[in-house]
Amino acid sequence: TITGNITYGGTATATLDCDSYVYITSPSSQTIPPLNYGNLDAMGGDRIFPNGGTIGICSGFNVNPTLHTYTVTGSTVNYFSPDTGWGMFPFTYHNLTFSGTGSFSMGGGWSSYSGTKVINVLGNFTQTNGMINFTTNGYDFSNSATINISGNMAITGGTFNMKQGTDSSVATINLQGNLVVANPGILTATGTSTATDFNFTGTANQLVSGTGTINLYRSTINKPSGYVVLQRSLEIKRVLTMTSGNIATNVNTLTLGGSTSNVGTLSYTSGF
Repeated sequence: TITGNITYGGTATATLDCDSYVYITSPSSQTIPPLNYGNLDAMGGDRIFPNGGTIGICSGFNVNPTLHTYTVTGSTVNYFSPDTGWGMFPFTYHNLTFSGTGSFSMGGGWSSYSGTKVINVLGNFTQTNGMINFTTNGYDFSNSATINISGNMAITGGTFNMKQGTDSSVATINLQGNLVVANPGILTATGTSTATDFNFTGTANQLVSGTGTINLYRSTINKPSGYVVLQRSLEIKRVLTMTSGNIATNVNTLTLGGSTSNVGTLSYTSGF
């Protein structure tokens, strides 16, 4: 437990045991050292994440933005847990990375939370391993969840499952940057897939690339400017909504509908 001020010289390194606990309880503003923690409790006062540094979390990360101010500019939080069933609290990150072999849920959790869980990523989202069940009913509580990504979304390993269960929760991804799903990465929905929305919302061109698996069931093009540019073929299995903005397929194919018995629906307002 750290009740006073923290001084970090920038050369120290440490990887704490996954079962360890570090409490930063000082009521004054403190900068969190860029180390790998087991459980980190960043409550007690305003906290500054290391600009250009990475905070590694193996087990638990206790934050509460309704009580304190967190400055995250230029920082990265990397979840590297090998454990299963880890539920996330709504929070705003700069860069967010998942490199652990365990499983994580953004919508599920073991404690009650009212409303939709919202995760904001001001920079890039990266997944290199493990399983992310974005919304799931495998917990005592299951919420709808939204992730807003201002930068790129890259899945180079592991599985990002937008919807695992058959409950009423809704999974929404709003992406402003590029989407890269590289083999063996997977972006999919194994539950009630009609309760998933993948939205392209950026103002610049957004590239869709990679040789990994992409299963999008509902997708919306809602771009004030720029194109969604396919650098690979893409299938929208249920509904494509074109609100604003264009799709450039180049030499690739955009398929709407999963099969002749499961045809897709185009909801068109603007774009081509």
